[in-house]
Amino acid sequence: MLSGNMGSFTSSSAAGTASGDTLITHDAASLGYPDAEVYIAAASGTAPSAGTYGSELDTTSWTKLTSASMDVTLTTGYKYTIAALVDGKVIATSTGTVTSKA
Repeated sequence: MLSGNMGSFTSSSAAGTASGDTLITHDAASLGYPDAEVYIAAASGTAPSAGTYGSELDTTSWTKLTSASMDVTLTTGYKYTIAALVDGKVIATSTGTVTSKA
């Protein structure tokens, strides 16, 4: 059972390799948990909510990040949230603004 407060970690977005791609980099591993990190982007100008600490995250519309630095296709100016999960529950988040390669 999780107990505590929502943690945070750093992340960034830079122009990726191909047109429309962004290089997402994060240090969720610094939290000390090996479980999945996920991301989402929204055009609304508001970073998506991952819920509260310990809440279960429905990952249906989230994409798993398989490494701490990887290219993903997102639109410049979108806001993103990366959530670190333990047993499917949110323990920490990071947010930012997407920068994609033109």
